[in-house]
Parts: sequence; C-alpha cells; structure tokens
Amino acid sequence: MKKSGSIALLVLLFVFPCKFMFAQEVNVGIIEGFKNGNASLIAEYLTPEVDYMGPNKESQLSADQTKSQLTSLFASLKVSSFEVKHNGKSPSGNAYLIGSMTTSKGVYRVYLLFPEKTKEKISEIRIEKDE
Repeated sequence: MKKSGSIALLVLLFVFPCKFMFAQEVNVGIIEGFKNGNASLIAEYLTPEVDYMGPNKESQLSADQTKSQLTSLFASLKVSSFEVKHNGKSPSGNAYLIGSMTTSKGVYRVYLLFPEKTKEKISEIRIEKDE
C-alpha cells in the first residue's frame, strides 16, 4: 500500500507539472509575440483559417493574411507590453486567453481562442480598444 502511495505522489509531482509546463511553453511563444509586437512569432501558432477581428478589419483570413494584418497593426500601434489577464477552458472544450496589450495609442484587449481539436493553435483573434 505504501508503494502505491509513493507512485501516486511521483505522478503528482512529476507528470502533471511536466504536462502543464509543456502547455505553458507553447503559450509563452504567443505571449512573447504579443509583448514584442512580433507577428511572425504569433503566425507559428495560427490555424490555416483565422477569424480575425481587429480595429480596422473583421474577416475570416488565411494564416498569412492574419500575419499581415498583425504586422500592420503592430507597426501602427507600437506595442510596449502585453499581460495575460485570464486564460482557461470553456465548457465546450475550447481554450482561451484574454490579455491586455499596451501600445502607443492606448490599451487594447486581446482575445484568443484555441479550439479543442487544434489544441494550441489560434483559430480566433479579437483585438479591441479597451474603454
């Protein structure tokens, strides 16, 4: 009995933290992309088609078109910081991230959606001026 308790403890201490660390590593790239205004870094995490809603555009775009929109947006806004405000999983199984992006033209709220079937790939990006 004591041996099975030790195995369970090892699983809790090693396997679960490793799983979460791996998931965090993928998101770190996305977060760094928004912190640095680096659309190329974010593009690595896009699904082939992305629902994009930005200050000047709302459409379903290819990953390349989304990268282009983000490049233009970051050039015009001059991003200075990005902070994750909340992330989690919806009842339908989709993961999401909500962040705050500070720019030379104000603060913007960023919403990212990661569908369950695509895991760590972004299928929706919404960037709105924070009121």
